[in-house]
Amino acid sequence: MEPDIDLVVALGNVYFADGNSTMAERASRKLGTGVWEGDEILHEFLKGNISPQMCTVMIRTQTLRDRGGFRPDWPYAEDLASWVPLLLAGRGGFVNERCGTYCIYGSTHTASLSGDLVVQDIKKLADLIADTADASMEDPRRSREIRFLTRRYLARHTLGNLASRRREGASL
Repeated sequence: MEPDIDLVVALGNVYFADGNSTMAERASRKLGTGVWEGDEILHEFLKGNISPQMCTVMIRTQTLRDRGGFRPDWPYAEDLASWVPLLLAGRGGFVNERCGTYCIYGSTHTASLSGDLVVQDIKKLADLIADTADASMEDPRRSREIRFLTRRYLARHTLGNLASRRREGASL
């Protein structure tokens, strides 16, 4: 048992209410349920190998408060900005099974955000992760790897956002 763990990340699936469909959770082939170095969990997340949702993440309350809580200057990626950098602060718990379902429906606040704002927020998140890695990791090779993975994460989410908006009829 490790009582000093500030973060536990579990998997979640996504339910699309407007289309009555579910995207299954993605489980890690590399990490099993247990306590891991946070950057190992971060690697799996940035590579898209796991699917945590905010409803499947537990953060120690005082740790979240010490980081300033949920900040309003993140209109889209506020939840991710609250917990993803904590993976670079040490060890974290990981549950490699579905522990919740995130529901998406068309009338949410985030669904009303412009594509530009969403991409800007994801870019800001990628910068936060890369800057945190540079400041907290002693091994420059590992820090460069995190920086590379954050760029891939940004590209994947930007393209996914554009594709989703095109499917909904938006023009480029």
